[in-house]
Amino acid sequence: MSMTVLRERVTRPTAGDSPAAERLEPPRWRDRRLVLGVVLILLAVLLGARLLSSGSRTTAVLVAARPLAAGQPLVAGDLRIGHVHLGDASGAYWPAADLAGLTGHPMTSAVAAGDLLPRSAVGATADPTPTRIVSLPVDPVRVPVLAAGDLVDVFATSKPTPTQPGTTVAVLRGVRYLGRGDSGSGSTVSLRVEIPVDRTAAVVRASEVASLDVVLEHPAGQDTGDVGVVPVP
Repeated sequence: MSMTVLRERVTRPTAGDSPAAERLEPPRWRDRRLVLGVVLILLAVLLGARLLSSGSRTTAVLVAARPLAAGQPLVAGDLRIGHVHLGDASGAYWPAADLAGLTGHPMTSAVAAGDLLPRSAVGATADPTPTRIVSLPVDPVRVPVLAAGDLVDVFATSKPTPTQPGTTVAVLRGVRYLGRGDSGSGSTVSLRVEIPVDRTAAVVRASEVASLDVVLEHPAGQDTGDVGVVPVP
């Protein structure tokens, strides 16, 4: 019995039959996705820098150095300069550059010490009447309960002499009380009042030779007439 040996023909792949290798090409600047990514990063950096810059920017504005009452004219020492973050609200407050220009302007509404000074709280024109601020030594028992901005009358009572009786006269009418002074003697307190400039000498003289009484006008601004000169028995 003859056997036929079948030989398998082995075929090997030739170089021309192998698949072509795929190579990864590095990104190019012309790739639109890469350009878009770079643009987004730059925008994020610029936006962050702008936010940081705006957050650290402050505005110099005027601040009440002490309580300011409605109707009170502004004087030196009433205001100070503060630096705050206001943003778009900066136009509603007085800038620090107007510190000297507001002297003499009346307050139209009260502002607490330490608060920013709104534009709406200050009158547009200054009071043309020249005034001075004096400190009056007064016995504490002769001082009513006062708040800055109250209108008061001041009376002076002189001591009697062997030849003349003592007298009580009204030396000031309807002047504005500004607050307590920094110091006083052991038996008196110091009261700061704003007076017409032509009354300064008379008031200073009265505080030296007579005892003073302060009377609160009630209602504020109502004049009940001058007491004139009243003898003291």
